[in-house]
Amino acid sequence: MEQKNESLLGQWDDTKRWKQEIYSMWQEIFGDPEPFAQYYYEKMYEKNRIYTMWTKTPYEKNGNGLQAQQVKEEHLCGMIHLNPYKTKVADERKEIDYIVGVAVDEKMRRRGIMRRMLKEVMEAMRKQKKPFTFLMPAKEAYYTPFDFRFVLDRYLYTAKELSKYPDEEEESSSYEFLSYDKEHHEKELIDFCDDYWKQFDIAPIRDGNYFEQMVAELQAESGQILLLKKEEKIVGYLTYVLEEDILIVRELITKEEARDVLRAFQAWKGANRLKAYLDWFHKMPKEEVETIPTIMIRILDVKEMLAHFRADQEVDLTFRLHDPLLEENNGVYHWRVNGATSLVEERVESEKVDFEISISELTELLFGYPKYAVENKKREYFKAIRPLSRIYISEIV
Repeated sequence: MEQKNESLLGQWDDTKRWKQEIYSMWQEIFGDPEPFAQYYYEKMYEKNRIYTMWTKTPYEKNGNGLQAQQVKEEHLCGMIHLNPYKTKVADERKEIDYIVGVAVDEKMRRRGIMRRMLKEVMEAMRKQKKPFTFLMPAKEAYYTPFDFRFVLDRYLYTAKELSKYPDEEEESSSYEFLSYDKEHHEKELIDFCDDYWKQFDIAPIRDGNYFEQMVAELQAESGQILLLKKEEKIVGYLTYVLEEDILIVRELITKEEARDVLRAFQAWKGANRLKAYLDWFHKMPKEEVETIPTIMIRILDVKEMLAHFRADQEVDLTFRLHDPLLEENNGVYHWRVNGATSLVEERVESEKVDFEISISELTELLFGYPKYAVENKKREYFKAIRPLSRIYISEIV
């Protein structure tokens, strides 16, 4: 097809008719090991939404000599996957979409395809009243132009090699590790997580369906869920995978000392090398870990997002918001928030405002991620508002 006749057609794959084309693009771009790719397309593909972009010939003549739009898809050149997760957002439960699998054919890049796809999927999520979406970026620079901002770091801990521990040093007897079994452990583990999750502002919820999905994902990577017991009581769980000869702990949920648990797990498995992804609540000294900016959030619906915040004292703000991508967010907002309620009203454009703010600045202020510099005066307006900064997101897809 000649370049001059080329145009683009965006389509939702809601009928799941392009599984093979989408799978082929996934593997061409991301090159996942076959067992993991098979898991994703057996477990996740059937319940997610995928927006696709195709090349096509824009017009053809019908039998009457009139021009009619051709809708036959010719070549898949881009896609975005929206994976739904039941998520704790403040004191509510919401279905939030995790953006994964953002891909553009190498030959079609730098033509605005990624922008067009992101705008389409974010507008669709906004129409569903979803307050925000999140993703794990391959590169921060890919998503900052679309007003995604980091909200969460994870911390990579590298344990000392097992062979370098003194022979007399043995901590594994303090803990018991049990392979998760749905029939025997599901209710007890969910009850533990329900209590543990109270500390989080934003976190995907652990329930039976979640653990069933996680078991399948870990099995595809030679890993599993292990319950952590101490004195016959569940005190947490961890998930791990094996990458070459390194034991990788993906998730550690416990109030026990992280270093002690990891040392016991390493000895129990007899693994010479272990790495673990830890989180802010493990309180591991920063000099012992590598800080990895991990999750970015994009606000989709300003009114829906602000409704989840509370303040230490009465706050009354009127501001003008600028959102270059989701124009429906643009406008003047009157926000009254205190320790019990958050009320947001849209006002007329001519109304006097306390300040003007971009959607990215608002994100930086609301989630409290320390990296971003925002004008001190604007930060002053938000000092009494409690940020949703206690975030826990460990999912890969």
